[in-house]
Amino acid sequence: IGPEIDVPAPDVNTTPKIMSWIRDEYGKAVGKDTPAVVTGKPVGAGGSEGRTEATGLGGFYALMEIVRLSGRGHSGLKAAIQGFGNVGSFLAGYMKEAGFRVVALSDSKGGLYIPKGIDDLKAVAECKERSGTLAGCYCVGSVCDLSNMELLGGRDISPKEVLTLPVDIVAPSALENAITKENAAAIQAGIVLEMANGPTTLEADEILRKKGAMVIPDILANAGGVAVSYFEWYQNMHGETWKKQDVFAKLKEKIDAAARAVFAASEEYSVSLREAAYIVALKRLSDAAY
Repeated sequence: IGPEIDVPAPDVNTTPKIMSWIRDEYGKAVGKDTPAVVTGKPVGAGGSEGRTEATGLGGFYALMEIVRLSGRGHSGLKAAIQGFGNVGSFLAGYMKEAGFRVVALSDSKGGLYIPKGIDDLKAVAECKERSGTLAGCYCVGSVCDLSNMELLGGRDISPKEVLTLPVDIVAPSALENAITKENAAAIQAGIVLEMANGPTTLEADEILRKKGAMVIPDILANAGGVAVSYFEWYQNMHGETWKKQDVFAKLKEKIDAAARAVFAASEEYSVSLREAAYIVALKRLSDAAY
């Protein structure tokens, strides 16, 4: 690894503290402090403002732009999110703020489904932090427990069931291979927002295509994290410190441009958004090489 070779970034179960450890150990090995060797560090240790929110926010930007380009409105669209960690929690917040109706959330231990919408995501997040799971986090005011389930018209769901609920958007935001040939046919959502890496198998992707579902692929949807990792590396290399609003503005510009390019390629070649993303990427590589 090295600031001009390979620059590691955080992933599942990797915290800013762990990234800071890597930076420190690398500095000891080479004999000088080298903050640009890794990204996802604490802000006070050379990290970038906005890195924590970046993946979820980037997915939100991609969703908004693709929905806009496809001529659909987004207000009131129902969403179910699998995974309520760093990615899923921020995505849920941005979607709710924009007018989507977040009706279901799950983590590895369970989840909740409230058809009329989950009102207080902050309270739900605090409940999960206390109990270690989303299961039972039916919140009314400051009280979050199963006694509110009937009042809210909700029910408990399994981590897998969240993907097959009657919603408009499903966002697998946990681990790979969440959508397979075994459950793809049961997915009712018209839009699949791939926030995890590789959440859809090849067989499942084909099933979704035949069903007419629009899959916003991971290489577009979850690119926000690596984009802001690049911003962090750039700031470290140039001795700069950007404000959070500037980071978010630069991220939106990049994600919106990528979404437009992918959507245009999809229309031009009559292919899925995933295939279109590959076309855009390969064209860029070809142009750079030749």
